Amino acid sequence: MFADHRLASVGPTEAQARAAGHAVRASAPSPHDVPRALAARDTRGLINLVADVANRKLLGAHILAPEGADGIQTAAMAIRGGLTIDDLSETIFP
Repeated sequence: MFADHRLASVGPTEAQARAAGHAVRASAPSPHDVPRALAARDTRGLINLVADVANRKLLGAHILAPEGADGIQTAAMAIRGGLTIDDLSETIFP
């Protein structure tokens, strides 16, 4: 069986973050808002981002999309570097 969607995940899911005691903000941006998906002309897929409400740091990212493996690298680096959702939203990813 072959599939062109890739599943990529880093950090806790929304449920796992809540269970660990975080007050979380979860968002599911549309792939139609992702420049890479638009450039590839393939906006299929799902994205889920989990951040801490208090400090706005990204905790987790989960992507199911054709280019999902590429996008998760940015999320992994953001989590490791302690970046906030504001840091990420103010950055251009060409």
